[in-house]
Amino acid sequence: MKKSLLMCLFLMATLLNAQVNAYRFSQSNGIYTEITAGNIIAKPTANSSTGSLDSNVYHITLPYDFYFNGEPYRSLYISTNGFVTFGDTAPSTTSTSPISSRTSYKGAISAWGGDLNTVFNISGTTGNISWETVGVYPNREVVIQWKDFRPAYSVSETNVYVFSFQIKLKETSNVISIVYKNGGYLMGTEPILGSRQIGLRGSNNLDYHNKIGSNIKESVSWSPEKSNITSPFYTISNTTSGMPTNGLTYKWSPPSCIAPTDLSISNITINSAEISWKVPAINPLNGYEYYYSTDNRAPTSSTIPLGTSLTKSAFLEKLNSATQYYIWVRSSSGISDKSVWSSLGTFTTLCGEKTNMYENFDGYSTGSGVPLCWDRISGIGSQKISATSPASGTRNMYQSASASQNPTIVVLPIFSNINAGTHWLRFKAKVSSGMGTLEVGYVTNIGDPNTFVNLSTVNIENRSYSDPDAEYIVTVPKTVPGNARLAIKNTADSKSYYWDDVYWEQASSCFIPTKVKLSKVTSYGADISWAALGSVPANGYEYYYSTKRTTPVSSTIPSGNSFSKSVTLGNLSSATTYYVWIRSHCKENELSSWSPAFAFTTNCESSSILSSTEAKICPGSQATLSAIANSDTIIKWYDSQIGGQLLGTGSTFVTPSITNTTTYYAEAAAEKFISVGPLSVMAQGGRITTQSSSIPWAVYFTVLSQTKFSSVDIFPISSGEAGGIKIFKGTSVSEKPLAEVLFTTNVGGGTTAQTINLNIELPPGNYTIYPKLPSSGLKRNASGAVYPYTSKVANITGNGFDPTYFMSFYNWKFDGGCASKRQAITATVDCPSSDITKKEVINLYPNPFVNVINITDISKVKSIIINDASGKQVKVINSPSAVLNLEELNSGMYLVVLELNDKTTQTVKIIKK
Repeated sequence: MKKSLLMCLFLMATLLNAQVNAYRFSQSNGIYTEITAGNIIAKPTANSSTGSLDSNVYHITLPYDFYFNGEPYRSLYISTNGFVTFGDTAPSTTSTSPISSRTSYKGAISAWGGDLNTVFNISGTTGNISWETVGVYPNREVVIQWKDFRPAYSVSETNVYVFSFQIKLKETSNVISIVYKNGGYLMGTEPILGSRQIGLRGSNNLDYHNKIGSNIKESVSWSPEKSNITSPFYTISNTTSGMPTNGLTYKWSPPSCIAPTDLSISNITINSAEISWKVPAINPLNGYEYYYSTDNRAPTSSTIPLGTSLTKSAFLEKLNSATQYYIWVRSSSGISDKSVWSSLGTFTTLCGEKTNMYENFDGYSTGSGVPLCWDRISGIGSQKISATSPASGTRNMYQSASASQNPTIVVLPIFSNINAGTHWLRFKAKVSSGMGTLEVGYVTNIGDPNTFVNLSTVNIENRSYSDPDAEYIVTVPKTVPGNARLAIKNTADSKSYYWDDVYWEQASSCFIPTKVKLSKVTSYGADISWAALGSVPANGYEYYYSTKRTTPVSSTIPSGNSFSKSVTLGNLSSATTYYVWIRSHCKENELSSWSPAFAFTTNCESSSILSSTEAKICPGSQATLSAIANSDTIIKWYDSQIGGQLLGTGSTFVTPSITNTTTYYAEAAAEKFISVGPLSVMAQGGRITTQSSSIPWAVYFTVLSQTKFSSVDIFPISSGEAGGIKIFKGTSVSEKPLAEVLFTTNVGGGTTAQTINLNIELPPGNYTIYPKLPSSGLKRNASGAVYPYTSKVANITGNGFDPTYFMSFYNWKFDGGCASKRQAITATVDCPSSDITKKEVINLYPNPFVNVINITDISKVKSIIINDASGKQVKVINSPSAVLNLEELNSGMYLVVLELNDKTTQTVKIIKK
């Protein structure tokens, strides 16, 4: 199945006919003229339920077209709940919120929107709903009246308050009026209170012009904004009336210039489109003005339109391909008489053929999909735009499929020059593990995966975009069909493939060098080599190196040049990290881009082991080994040539008891620590507070070159409390830490330092140190921090709370020294066949033996005691024979004590194979 994102037409049908906002409002104190001989629509028959005109809707036909919100209407619905609506859809009989209602009627006028009813024969008063037409053409007026209605639904016949109100609709001018008649108590004096919706609503509840405020009787407040539908309160009592006064009149006059509606779009191309709209009931004198933008922010009244039209359509041209546009139109009857802008929706121009392209996916949301004008041929495997560790920006492409799944093929945009033989596809890629492959090819049918043809299998070994070899180039030959589209397909091997920063660009004959590597390094120099397509350029290669990882630009003066694919760098500093870049110099003014940065570190300048002494011992003994180096170095002893455990320091090393020949390794180390950050809380200064155990905060740091993070100082509040320190790769503390060091505080008071030894080897990269705080906390600085705190091996870059704080860890120490290559020194286990503590008169043979050993002069032996190498007794033999079967003993060395008949003893050391 193909899911195409080629947006030939994407039209949002959100037509915001926001016209009642533009009605002009006025308020006055006039005369309430009651209908006495009009058309009675309904009379009550009781004082409860529907008999009191509760929750009823009536339909009437108007004698003329009344224009509301720019549309003509010949009928309307009247609700007993104090409002009328326009359009074919009637309001619910129980609707009490006509302005905020989501019912799809075309408009509403609410005089007293709420749950209402009238009275039947209370103190001689009976209410009704009626209407009549007054005046003559063309100035007639329809009057709709709610007579003697309660302000809120009630069935009480002992506490009764009534008032009247009218909605008036003026012919020709289409002015709307609401007029109130003051009321009074028919029975009782108990207070009555509530809230009501008063005002206009358009075709939806986003278009309204209603009364806001907290009280009906307060100074009037009307809002044309689409942000606040409220229901003001009224309060009625025997002494104070919160109801409208007699003759209070609210009037709304429609705008003289009404905005057009109902957008339609046709003839969309890569750079043009035609738009049209429905003209309003009153044609504007100067036609229409339109405005379009790639930004969805609406124009204001002062925005200069981009075009005008005297008809109901306009032709938009010189648009950008594959671009989404937003459109607004307004009516114009003069410089100062214009309608509001009407948002007519949005559309996207067609995708055009491209001659070049760059895509880093940052403009798109994460999830299954591809960029605009790209396509994908969906398989069972996964494909999505991902935010996981992109090469640049915030997004990259992800593909993965198991061996049983068909991979999803990502199809690139249409390139008009796909078979010109002049362009290549350049991109960065990485794989989750091991070595993986991406197939770069083309398809001739974006609906058929079987049309995929592989042009190049890209072998990917790097797991990071920062790897110098993370960029790949595929040259596209002239043999590719003209209707083909480039495509990338992942291998179905369950690995995760990511790629980013994709270029379709002019192929260069001046190739960027790749696979930069270190051939040899010394304390003061290094041999660097690289690979590049083709032969050595006419002007060779240029190289640039620095101790800073700041990528050179095209105008950067190179450090030197080479006419081979290698160079020897000299006069370097020892134990220093360098970065090197290479570029091709093909012609006088033709240079390739610089290769990605390649980093290396020179050897440290340290004396070697000058001499050493090995040792030969018997099994189960300790050996004393020795080594000599310069006096300004420390000799360190390890159990491995590389890495391993530090066993001891000093010119001599005494091994544990060993039974087999063992090799140890000594190095001459020039100890040197580099301190980073404030030495103490007091040295940092500023406001000093306690970082409590309930609120730990991470501290971020960057390691610039391979080093050992040796220690930090803390300033505990109390002694004897448990704490800990975790080191994480990156800035997340939710993953498994690289290391965790636990400690118990041994000082208190917050002014005495306690050093926490970490001794963690760290390669270059970004890290986080995170505390497990003691229960009483640690001292910190709550002001005055200025990040970064720098050194040549590591920088403290910030914390997760506040950039003015310095959090709890002080006097960071990193190993800035270096060491010689480790030298092997061996303790050899080699002993004579018998080792006798006294003059030997009785022999044991063979020695070493397998299972059976023979004893000479057995007649002299009373008993035999066999001990292991530690002296523990393992066997006693009374009245032994000349042949001993010791099959049950494990391999190793034993001491055989012979108790002789003359009450003397003789000890013989034997070895069982």
